[in-house]
Amino acid sequence: SPPFWESKKLLDFFAREVNIQIDQRTAQYILENVENTSEAFFNAVNLLAQNYKGRVTADHEEIAKLLNQSKLDKFLLAEQYSNKRIQRFYQELALKNHSADSLRGFFSFMQGHLFKLYDPSYIKKKTKPSKYDRSIQQSYRAWSKEDLNKSIHLFAELEILAKQKSPKLDDRIRGLYFRSLA
Repeated sequence: SPPFWESKKLLDFFAREVNIQIDQRTAQYILENVENTSEAFFNAVNLLAQNYKGRVTADHEEIAKLLNQSKLDKFLLAEQYSNKRIQRFYQELALKNHSADSLRGFFSFMQGHLFKLYDPSYIKKKTKPSKYDRSIQQSYRAWSKEDLNKSIHLFAELEILAKQKSPKLDDRIRGLYFRSLA
């Protein structure tokens, strides 16, 4: 995957390659809603090229129906989980179609995120903590060490299922979502 600041260049490159012009609003929509990978951008641009000849000027509802909105906002999801908005967290994972590879990366990220909640003392050493660091400082008191250990173990299990591309992964995520509704 390209670094996030290079995503627009990659999208523009693919658009040129398939000979289609994408207006600024549509490009922004793609950047916000499609996974930040070469494959996902290429597939999105190809779909647009097949449905619009030369130039894309469709409204966002039309484009949303055409493209698979698969982008995982790992920082937003981590914040939801950290703030114990578990139902919203699992709803995002259960109701959108994410690739096993993006889920594997996300579950790995979540383990690291939870380790930071386990001991946020590293933030005190920073001269200018980021917004992400500040959210960790705000959330960490809400978590017991036991709950963090359980969550880290859960995300390790989910990562293994994603790595195996197991069909049980979707069932496990839906089960966690339905359990959060109770």
